[in-house]
Amino acid sequence: MSQLEQQQWQDLNDRYVTAAVAWVRALLVEKCPSTHPPIPMPRKQKRGLLSSLFGNNSDSAKVVAGATATHDIPGELAQSVADSTAQLNAVESELEIAGTGSALTQLAVRFGLSPFEQKILLLCLAFELDTHVGWMCGLIQDKPHRPFPTFGLAMSLFSAPEWMSTPWARPLRKFRLVEFRHPSGTPLCGAELRLEETILHYLRGVSSVDSRLLSFATPMNVNITDLSDCQKASIDRVCNTITRTSKSPSVIQLTGPDSIESLRFAKGIAESLRWNLFEMNLEALPTSTMDLEELSQLWHRDSRLFGLVLLFDSHESSRSTEPASTTRMLRLLASMHTPTIVITRERLSPAGENDLCIDIACPSVKEQFTMWKRLLRDDCSDSLQLSGELSRQFSLDPSTADEAIAAVRRQKDPNTAARFRRHLWRECRERTRPRLEGLAQRIDVKAKWSDLVLSPDRESLLTQLRDQVQSRWRVYDDWGMADRMNRGLGISALFAGESGTGKTMAAEVVANDLDLDLYRVDLSSVVNKYIGETEKHLRRLFDAFESCGAILFFDECDALFGKRSEVKDSHDRYANIETNYLLQRLESYRGLAILATNNRAALDTAFLRRLRFVVTFAMPTNEERFEIWRKLLPVGSERANEPRIPVMSLDYERLAQFQLSGGSIQNVVLNAAFRAASRPKNNRITMRDVLDAVKDETVKLERPINESDFRLNETEVEEAVA
Repeated sequence: MSQLEQQQWQDLNDRYVTAAVAWVRALLVEKCPSTHPPIPMPRKQKRGLLSSLFGNNSDSAKVVAGATATHDIPGELAQSVADSTAQLNAVESELEIAGTGSALTQLAVRFGLSPFEQKILLLCLAFELDTHVGWMCGLIQDKPHRPFPTFGLAMSLFSAPEWMSTPWARPLRKFRLVEFRHPSGTPLCGAELRLEETILHYLRGVSSVDSRLLSFATPMNVNITDLSDCQKASIDRVCNTITRTSKSPSVIQLTGPDSIESLRFAKGIAESLRWNLFEMNLEALPTSTMDLEELSQLWHRDSRLFGLVLLFDSHESSRSTEPASTTRMLRLLASMHTPTIVITRERLSPAGENDLCIDIACPSVKEQFTMWKRLLRDDCSDSLQLSGELSRQFSLDPSTADEAIAAVRRQKDPNTAARFRRHLWRECRERTRPRLEGLAQRIDVKAKWSDLVLSPDRESLLTQLRDQVQSRWRVYDDWGMADRMNRGLGISALFAGESGTGKTMAAEVVANDLDLDLYRVDLSSVVNKYIGETEKHLRRLFDAFESCGAILFFDECDALFGKRSEVKDSHDRYANIETNYLLQRLESYRGLAILATNNRAALDTAFLRRLRFVVTFAMPTNEERFEIWRKLLPVGSERANEPRIPVMSLDYERLAQFQLSGGSIQNVVLNAAFRAASRPKNNRITMRDVLDAVKDETVKLERPINESDFRLNETEVEEAVA
């Protein structure tokens, strides 16, 4: 409806309301006892009151003013009713000719109101708009102290009364159109009738959602302009399914791991079907059954009036160990009969007969590549290569990707290709960091290749691991390898070796070189004694890391990836189910996962086929220990642009003779540094400090010690004295 047509309809509806109020007042005047005629209001004063209610519509004001100018002659009273009835019929005819009904007519069609129920609404409307109506209601009922309309008054005032309008199942009470105030001890006929404020505004032609609903639900912007062609086609198919069916679905379930994509899909459906989308927070749902029922009635009414559609995002609630909010949501859905969209990780159980369940997948790599290629065509020369790498590593919606590019453009660094790529990569990394609620912790990676001391063959495996991550787009997408297989597209590696041999440091080096976040899985939060909970936590982890591009690091992975055992009881069966799930999920995982263990023999052998790399970290050799000591305690300014460590000359060859792992050597270095720092004078780290720390570490490892190994030679004694 155009703005002009809306204004014309509003004028006609105002005239209809004015005539209807005049008609109700005329009926009340006729019903008033002759011994107590109503006191008429001066015409000038009444016209001013009606002008404030209905605007400067002089004709409409005259109608009601004429109805109030009553006399004691019954014939003139009857004529007043006839005139107001004719005026009301005339306005109704104009609305029919215009092809639109009044707001009352539209309300009656939406809720199936009978003629008598419509008259009750007009009586309540007249009471709200005309101050004399309440006084006359009390006069007619011979109860001046109760100046309000009642159901008994409506039964006696209007023709063809219907007692069946009073039950709860009838629209007036079921949809909370009229409030029946029925105190205890008062007969039903004496129940006070009050028009709900939302219905009052609606009859006046004003769309106003109930304020009680706005405290639970908030309107959402449904303007979606950055959907891909594939997403638009999927939304069109869903909308066609909804419009073709004779009975619209009560609940539309959008299932998938990515709540953002499901929300965009929901907004696309709302925009296509011109729904007014409102989101309701599950935690805000009332706990009382009566309050929940009232919320259901209010929503059912306003959704029919204004085309509202409710949206629940149960992702956050499903992560909580307390399912009370989800239970309240299911109870609310069972009592409502209006379309509702639920974003959920898994299908709700049990699903209703008319529920529509749609699986929402994340945008494919090809869709991501097309998006990045479009957004980056004017920013760098190697846009195709960069688009491929970003599309394979991260999963962003177009608006977030556009924001990341805009943030890079605003930076003041020289806009070289290398700087642009590095800054854009980090923007994407920061914008896709997952919210895991304690299931994994991000590690602040600092180690570099120069800090890692490994044999050439092991370092070569780590280099291959890095290169495969960097070249995934070229092999999988540009060369089409991903089109020929649907499993094993992720990259997983096992770092096996004794404690302190550099497994975690190697994971940090790979993450630092790839410029990716590294998250260590918190086993205490993932593993749960309740059946099925561990699998749910693992699914959340894998789903989150497939879209964020970070590295998933399972330290002490043998606690999860242990061998399957012979089934002797139910505990063994469910433990094997957990291992089977990990086998399936690791094979379908498309990201980068690193597993670290001190006990490779404890792992199930089926995991080995699913691992792309297995890197064994052995105890360092004499030469490797020499290099570790030299890197951790460099003498002089060997590290450029870094604070100089106050170290006296050390015998690295002697220190390398101690059979310590890299982690133990790091502990020794820290203990020696604190020994030196605690002295009031001569704070430099000496050989004595290091040997004492080595001795303490050897005792801690419960190894036999030889005191002669920890004595200083003559040269070292002289340096210590000096």
